[in-house]
This record gives sequence, structure tokens and C-alpha cells, in this order.
Amino acid sequence: MGIGLLLLLCLGSALWQLQALPWLSGMLLVAAMALAWLLNERISTRRSLIGLAERLRDERLPKVESAGLVAAVRLDQALNQALQRRRTEVAHARPAPAPALPPLTMVVVLGIGLRLEPGMTYSPHHLVRLDEVVQRAQQWLEHELLIHLEGDGTALLVLRVAARPAVAARLQQALELARSLAADRTLRFGLSCGDAMILPRATAEPLIIGAPLEDAARLARMAVAWHEYQLLCSEPVALLARHAAGQRTELRLTHPGAPPLPVYALDLCAAAVARSA
Repeated sequence: MGIGLLLLLCLGSALWQLQALPWLSGMLLVAAMALAWLLNERISTRRSLIGLAERLRDERLPKVESAGLVAAVRLDQALNQALQRRRTEVAHARPAPAPALPPLTMVVVLGIGLRLEPGMTYSPHHLVRLDEVVQRAQQWLEHELLIHLEGDGTALLVLRVAARPAVAARLQQALELARSLAADRTLRFGLSCGDAMILPRATAEPLIIGAPLEDAARLARMAVAWHEYQLLCSEPVALLARHAAGQRTELRLTHPGAPPLPVYALDLCAAAVARSA
């Protein structure tokens, strides 16, 4: 605008001197007005584009807006359409939030396996026997446990623990259950405890995931493989089950990234406290 005003002042001075030629003064006035308008349009467009560039640097920019200039308004519309397409693409590409996982639950797990005669393999008959053992356990515990069956025929009886101080009482309960089943010398047991995740399912029993289940299954398989042991557990479980007699074995329970744990054999026929190092 400053340049246009300066031109108008110069033109006024020239027109004052050209009063004798009115037609020429009119043409000069029109030309000066057109020139001033063009200069103002160019300067305004430049300022609008500079302001637009500064606003585009702001990542929080919700929408681009310019007023007055037709070219700038059209540019704003095109940029706003591009921004909206980008937001839509980002929204579609953003992964859906993962469902919240249930909290960990303290459990005591009693693994049960069948020791077979040399050369024998698991058959439907053995699975029926194992199912009968599980039903007896459910009756003994009055349906307080969850059942998990491994593919190799190992049954895992899972007892929830309401609070950590009650772990020893739950372990004692699992030992009493094992003693009630120990008359069948073909049964072998593995005992463990720890945190597990219990995932409810609408059409089936809850899905239980966690290291205690893996440990109980491995310990039960060890007991099946070694005829002299009927119930095996790791050293921490043996210390918690201090009212059960037992002895330390040469076996080890290994975990990735952790030192191996000594394995203890607990006596299911006696309740006296006697453990050798």
C-alpha cells in the first residue's frame, strides 16, 4: 500500500502540471490506480504465503485459513484437503489398542502323570484312568480347582491362592490330595507354585498360562521317568512345604536366563519333618 500511495502522490503532482490536457490526466490516473492495485495484490499474496509457511511448521495446525485473496483461498482449500487425507490415513494405519490383560493370580499346581510299564505308550485306556483320578480330585477338593490337560497325558490341577501368606496352606492342601491318591503307585506328581494368568473363555474352561504350570508338568514327567520318586518339587516349594518329609535329589529344574533349582522328593507316606541336604 505504501508504494501505491507514493505513486498516487507523484501522479497528483503530474496532473497538477497537466491541467491543460484533461484526457491525458484521466488516462494517467487510471493507469496509476491499476498499477497500485497490482502492486498491492502482489505484496498481499507474498505476505499471505509467508504467513502460511509459518503456520505449516506448527504440527498442531488443525486447519489452514486465509482471507481476501482468491488464489490464497484456493491454496488453503487444497492444503486442507491434503491434511484431511493425511489424518484419515494415519487413523487407519494406527493399530487398535491391545485389550487389557487380566492381572496375575497366585496359584499352586499339582501335576499328575502315569508311570507305564517299559515299552508301553499312552492309550485311550490310560486317559480314562487319568480322567477318573481328576474326578476324584475334584470331589476331594469340592470343585475348588481348575483342570488343565497337557498333550502328553499329564493332568494339571490348579488351585488359586487368595493371598500370598496362604501359599503354604494351599501347598499343604495339594500334598494332602496327592497323599489321598498315592495308594496307586503308578501315579506320579509334580508340585509348584507361582504367578499365572487365568483367561476366561465363554464356551470352555478358563485358559491358564504361566511358569507354575510348566514347572509342575516337567516335575511330573521327571517323577514318571525316575521310578524311585513319586512327588517332585523345586527347592522353594520344598521350603514352603516344611511340614512334609523329603530329601534333595540329584535332579535340577532349569529355566532360561536363571540358575538351575535343586529338585526335592517329598514323602507322601509320612508327615514328619525330615529333610536331608
